[in-house]
Amino acid sequence: MMITFTVKTATIEDLDTFYEDWSFTLEGIEDSNEQYDALIRWILDYTTFVNDSVTVYRVSGKLMNNMYKLTGNNAYPPDLNIAIIKLSEIEDVGMRYSGFKYRQDGFMISWKITKGEKSKIN
Repeated sequence: MMITFTVKTATIEDLDTFYEDWSFTLEGIEDSNEQYDALIRWILDYTTFVNDSVTVYRVSGKLMNNMYKLTGNNAYPPDLNIAIIKLSEIEDVGMRYSGFKYRQDGFMISWKITKGEKSKIN
């Protein structure tokens, strides 16, 4: 299956949607089409997408800090790039990780997904 993707800069309203609707979140990914393509291909190693077009939302550390009033040791680096894909765009999550961080293709993966039961990291 050929998957195309669109990169959209997330808004504050999008952040609310991500929180309510659950999302796959990847912190520290380079903001480049090559890295987003690598992410899509990596996900395809485990599952499929609902449609043949996926939206990858780009969120800056600065936006996260402003939205959630993160400061000091809790703050993200302002120039940190975070990629988000809504779980509703992924056909069958089929993965089970909890607070997992893994280095692959130059980016850090960090998420918590339980198939059939989603849990947020606080």
